Amino acid sequence: MNKHAVIPLAIGLLVGIFALKLGYDYLSKMKSQAGPNLGPMIQVVVAGKNIPLGTKLTDKDVVLMTIPKKMAPEGTYTDLNDVVGQSIRVSLSAKLPILKDMIGPGEGLEGIIPAGYRAVSVKVDEFTSVAGLLRPGVKVDVLGTFNFRGANGGTETISKVVLQNVEVRAVGQEFRSENMENVSAKVTPSRSVTLLVKSEDAESLQLAASSGTIRLALRSATENEIAADTKGITLSQLLRVDGVDETLSSKSNSSFKDLLSLMSGGKSPAADEAVKKSVQKDKPFAVEIIKGSTTECIYFASANSDLRVNPHAKSEETLKADKSAQAAPMDLVTVSE
Repeated sequence: MNKHAVIPLAIGLLVGIFALKLGYDYLSKMKSQAGPNLGPMIQVVVAGKNIPLGTKLTDKDVVLMTIPKKMAPEGTYTDLNDVVGQSIRVSLSAKLPILKDMIGPGEGLEGIIPAGYRAVSVKVDEFTSVAGLLRPGVKVDVLGTFNFRGANGGTETISKVVLQNVEVRAVGQEFRSENMENVSAKVTPSRSVTLLVKSEDAESLQLAASSGTIRLALRSATENEIAADTKGITLSQLLRVDGVDETLSSKSNSSFKDLLSLMSGGKSPAADEAVKKSVQKDKPFAVEIIKGSTTECIYFASANSDLRVNPHAKSEETLKADKSAQAAPMDLVTVSE
């Protein structure tokens, strides 16, 4: 090979290599300048695998992961011993940090009940539990149907919303919704549903379940609003019967606690006023039956009614509501045998 041709070729090769080195060094410098400043690092406790709701954590469920300190969420743990033995209150995917609000003492259902709440189970069937389609975590309204004695002594039926936006915490003995995803629709629905309610609402739920029939109404997943206290509806109002008892209308417009008080013989301002108005309006019809030396009076709501009433008991209630109230006048028919 011609020596005069080799020398320029070698010089060109050396210049190319030097240019590549300069380019690489420049790009490395620019990359290091443009890269994020991660700052100090920290080790936080994360889920080592997918952890179901209510699981009592062991050292096999959690691991330490190194992340930038400024990226660590508030409430993270840095020591595995701080979380081992606690119950997880949410379903957690692998490698997600475990926060203080996610764990607590207890195990199973006990470990996932928030402070100030109670888990109350109610009896249901296919019809009162939305055809058995309820799952843990969904929200429902609790409706109740009750029978109570009206001011005229008759029995009336009322339906009313007892509680709203209540979380279903367990269906039967299952409180993990992921375990119910593959449940067949043909499986017999559970006979009990556990609701998560505030401690003061547990009383209303228990009284409603024991005094009447309750039904669960499934809410939309996007609706969390609580409607104003509903009036409820009586059977007379539903059928649009003429001359609906004012007392019944007043009761349906009162709060649920007033209604329960009336059903259990208690007192409420709304009930006292309703009874007073009812007594002033009604005029009982009396039939006096004479059998030899004995006399018996039977009272009816009106001359055209076969509904028996007790005007004396009604007058007593009226006097409690208003001492100036007087018993309503009545017609008297005497029958001798």
